[in-house]
Amino acid sequence: MIELIISLALAAVLLLFVVFGLLWGLKRGLKKTLFRAAWLAVTAVLLFVFTPMITRAVMNADLSALDLNVGGEQVTTLQESVVSLLGQDADLGQIAADNPQAVSSLVQIASLAVNVFVFVLLFWALKIVLWPIWAILSAIFIRKRTLSGEKKPQHRLWGMLAGAVLGLLVCMVTLTPLTGTANFALAVEDQTKGTALAAQLADGQADPDKGLLLQAAGEENARYIELYRDSVGRKILRYTGMEALSDWIYGGLSSNTVNGVRVSLTDEVLTALSVADRGFALLDVDFENLTKEQISGLLSDLRGLNEDIFSIGVLSAVGNDLMPYFIAKAADGELFELPDLGTPELNAALSDTLRGLEDLSFADLKNEIDRVLDVGVLLNNEDILPDLLAGGEPDFEAIAAKVDEDFASSLADALFSMKSITVALSLIHI
Repeated sequence: MIELIISLALAAVLLLFVVFGLLWGLKRGLKKTLFRAAWLAVTAVLLFVFTPMITRAVMNADLSALDLNVGGEQVTTLQESVVSLLGQDADLGQIAADNPQAVSSLVQIASLAVNVFVFVLLFWALKIVLWPIWAILSAIFIRKRTLSGEKKPQHRLWGMLAGAVLGLLVCMVTLTPLTGTANFALAVEDQTKGTALAAQLADGQADPDKGLLLQAAGEENARYIELYRDSVGRKILRYTGMEALSDWIYGGLSSNTVNGVRVSLTDEVLTALSVADRGFALLDVDFENLTKEQISGLLSDLRGLNEDIFSIGVLSAVGNDLMPYFIAKAADGELFELPDLGTPELNAALSDTLRGLEDLSFADLKNEIDRVLDVGVLLNNEDILPDLLAGGEPDFEAIAAKVDEDFASSLADALFSMKSITVALSLIHI
């Protein structure tokens, strides 16, 4: 019984909005209903454009009158509350204090998750507050009688039809946070079915019919996820085109440019899940018993994985600020203890090399990894990499026999195109 109620709940809400739309359309007539639809459409479009700016302003607004207290400290803005929360951990608090731009980027990214809720709240607020203005304008420009006093035809039946469509549109806007989140959850579920990532929640056994959410929710709660998928209300939204429009609004409001990088939360999460799944799959690879062909496929997979990791806008938006900071900390030995290379000169050279990489961007790091993979491809093409990966002592004489001038030249090109090696060579002269 409860399954039927849940399945029909969305349809019931849709029906309620449509019925009210029909009644208002009958009362107003065609012209006023169309004017109302145009009014609300313009309102929605303007809010779609300006909601991210409004949310950002709220995040940075002075809220000292609310007497907000986080971790025993009074904060005046929501951004300060993020810094205070991170400050609960001494290391994270220091990183946040040293990198205000990175914190600002994190706050802006977090605001993308609430934009759609702010959008709906503002839509209904303006819908109510601006109604008197609409009523006055409609009374001025859409008269019920001619100058001679005769009644104008109201086309009420057509008004009912227009009202039904308007009711469906208002319902779609109102339910966008719910339906957008539910459809995103279904996308996560479908993408992770039978994957290594989902198997981590099921004692390593991947179920081809279950994804990450169903594995996490358990059998008892799993049915509710599928109930929405097959619900009558969702089918109505889909076949009327409202679902596609709702998903477009949801995706648009959860996307923005952060620190010069385009960030789309829904795409970011799906890409991150794909990366995590392939990362878990790599844990099962027996690197000591790979053939040349298998290594070639593995290197290709690693290149694709590298592309996807650095396509995640959240990492780039924050990483572009944090990369120089962490490199500087590493050069000073504050991040981790640098290895002892045996002589003071070499140890100083290692530290100086790291300092020389302080202007290395997050995108540069991707290029460095790509060049390492290029080296791997070259070694594999000459049947050297299988020998190096295999267990036991490598046969260096056999490896040297496979090296020729063309190979050495290609290897040098790949190595010397790496910024890290170029910087190191500029500091170490022999």
